[in-house]
Amino acid sequence: MHFKISGEKIMKKFNNIDNQIELLKSRNLRILNEEKAKENLKLYGYYEIVNGYKNLLLKDTDTYKDGVTFEHLFSLFKLDSDIKDIVLNITLEFEIILKNVLAYEISKKYGVIESEYLKRENYKGKRFFIKNNSKVFHLDILLDKFNLIKNGNSQPFKHYRESHNHVPPWILFKGTTFGNMYYFYMEQKVEVKNSVISTIFGVSTREIEEKNELKNLFADGISLVYQFRNRTAHGGRVYNFTTYREYIRFNTIFHNKSNISNRLYRFGYGKNDLYTFIKFFSFMPKDLNEKLNIGVRNILKDYLSKYPEDKNMLLTEIGVPPTIIEFDLEEIFDITLY
Repeated sequence: MHFKISGEKIMKKFNNIDNQIELLKSRNLRILNEEKAKENLKLYGYYEIVNGYKNLLLKDTDTYKDGVTFEHLFSLFKLDSDIKDIVLNITLEFEIILKNVLAYEISKKYGVIESEYLKRENYKGKRFFIKNNSKVFHLDILLDKFNLIKNGNSQPFKHYRESHNHVPPWILFKGTTFGNMYYFYMEQKVEVKNSVISTIFGVSTREIEEKNELKNLFADGISLVYQFRNRTAHGGRVYNFTTYREYIRFNTIFHNKSNISNRLYRFGYGKNDLYTFIKFFSFMPKDLNEKLNIGVRNILKDYLSKYPEDKNMLLTEIGVPPTIIEFDLEEIFDITLY
């Protein structure tokens, strides 16, 4: 399986498909359809299928639980792939919404001419990092990025620049990334932020002004969405992914709605996992909430129809709190509650 080079380092040895099959069998994994297993190993890779998902089905470091099949392991891989697709699509839709709402509010407040709406003084400009012993401000990086987009030769930016003599925000933002929009939102002053939250959450600006928890939730939530977006875009596991930071601060509005008490929060629930990500979208426009909840629920139902014994293990990995883990999936992912 391995061999040493340069005295200390261990290099992975190539294993052909037949050897991979024999290795899995030697570890107590049953294979019901060897030809199909070989095909899937060739298409998706041993590392992706086996190393990515085996831990939930092992009884010790190298041996699978009695009765576990390759088909079971592959179903877990496919479940995560399907959830990953939904999460990625939802974050893409959220990106479009964030760009359009932010463009609208900026246009309303500062106008549609770049020399006006890209003035540095319109934004907070306080966030920075240290590089070569100097402060580098996030806002300056963003404004440089925006200027490169508007002055580039790509369409539709060139058309607007040449035909209309300006590039309005809703056009400029088409050339930005989700990360650009996340950092740009964080640079907005209170009035614009409140209006953005009001539109996306579907509540009045007065309610936003009166409830700091809603403002905190939006800021924390888009940070969490940004992390899940990066995770799905780079192909990592999603169903049991937890971000390196605890993005959602304890928030009575959010956590009461998510069936998470202060005590459960202290034990790690409702901070930075898939369940938290899904529940954040219960504050989003209805169609996004429905697509995410119903999509994940249907994927889980299909998987658990084959492997019902995995329910508690799977929901625990997703981050569902123990107080509701025995509920039906329809109740756990019930969009009518929101």
